[in-house]
Amino acid sequence: MKTSPPLARLSLALVALTLAISPALADSYVLKNVRIVTPGKATVEGGMIIVSDDKIVHAGAPTSFEAGFTEIDCSGLTAYPGFIDAYSRAGLTLPAAPTNGTPPSAVDGPLATMWHENRKGVFADLDVATYIDVKALQSRHKQGVTTAMLGSGRGAFCGLTVVAAMIEAEKPVVLAPRAFQEMTLSSQGAGYPGSAMARIAFLRQLLFDGEYYLAHPPQNGEVDAVVSAIGEVANGLQRALFAADSERDIQRALNIANEFGIKMTLYGTGSVHEHADALNEKGIAVIAQAAFAREPRVEQNEDPVRRLNDPPLEYLREQHDIWKDGCLAVVKLQKAGVKFAFSSDGDTDIFLQNVRKHIDLGLPKDAALRALTIDAADILGVGDKVGSIEVGKLANLVLMAGEFDKSDSKIKHVFVNGKKFDIAEGN
Repeated sequence: MKTSPPLARLSLALVALTLAISPALADSYVLKNVRIVTPGKATVEGGMIIVSDDKIVHAGAPTSFEAGFTEIDCSGLTAYPGFIDAYSRAGLTLPAAPTNGTPPSAVDGPLATMWHENRKGVFADLDVATYIDVKALQSRHKQGVTTAMLGSGRGAFCGLTVVAAMIEAEKPVVLAPRAFQEMTLSSQGAGYPGSAMARIAFLRQLLFDGEYYLAHPPQNGEVDAVVSAIGEVANGLQRALFAADSERDIQRALNIANEFGIKMTLYGTGSVHEHADALNEKGIAVIAQAAFAREPRVEQNEDPVRRLNDPPLEYLREQHDIWKDGCLAVVKLQKAGVKFAFSSDGDTDIFLQNVRKHIDLGLPKDAALRALTIDAADILGVGDKVGSIEVGKLANLVLMAGEFDKSDSKIKHVFVNGKKFDIAEGN
């Protein structure tokens, strides 16, 4: 009798094990007659997706399956990979910022501003994974968001971000803890240096301190969690998400990353397109804000008295041109070959609408979908789990009546880690 090769027998066994799932599982679905759209693969018309527990076990042409699955007729619906919000501060309940201890008297020691424990604006050891508000996560389904990276956004070293599933559970469903250490050159934040020179010196000194600390740990066994966390960034053990918007701050961020060999992803939109070629050359990805800045006015006040305080008309028009150029930042990043993802920060309720505006401005539809799915997943370090409709990946899906880039398209169902959620009409 002819026997199958061992590899073939193993493959057949895996297929049988995958599809012959126990009907007792609550989250086992067969999505029939569904149009499947996933980046990098041909669109499948009238396809089938089989979900068992939290995983996709089949995606493609219709196939046979065991009894016991919940069958859903998806005629007229398109399945996309679950959308990813690459950065948001929504969904966290953070503690109050810690206060410093009492500094020594200026007679007995350094001034309070020079005291080594004066760390206002430095929260490098803050792990936001412990502060996720699970009850706030499912509100993101209305925008098709099934995964998001959450960060604190506070201070110079803002702490460690987390990539989480947008699902309410007893404990947060974390896909990637300690995804990035947030850094910023922003002047906002209590006690943070006010001038650009002071901010740069402040960051560099902290990075030098962290670098030295990891190379020469204290002999008494005590651990300084803040300096240690910064040292991981300086030594390339922890990726950094560097927030910078202006052309100068972006260049400063690039210089600091180059000096210390930091594994950096840039967060911000603003003038990022001015450095698109350099970012592409260095392989630095960008998390761009989907929302647009408020459009500045281009006409002076009609009231002649109030007009006296208005800037010159030429200045107003120049500012409007700068705003218009900034709106095209994402389009320019795409044309330069820079990998990017979208952040909802500040506009979580109209995240998808904002992405559609970028498409209206010239961003190719396929590039926008990649930024919402597989490119975002790769940037966040979870490309092996989410970002595409593939066997073995988490069953994170958005089922829409219509194309995702059309304003009249409606989200009907969302799957997060295999759990199905219906979206009410009108949302």
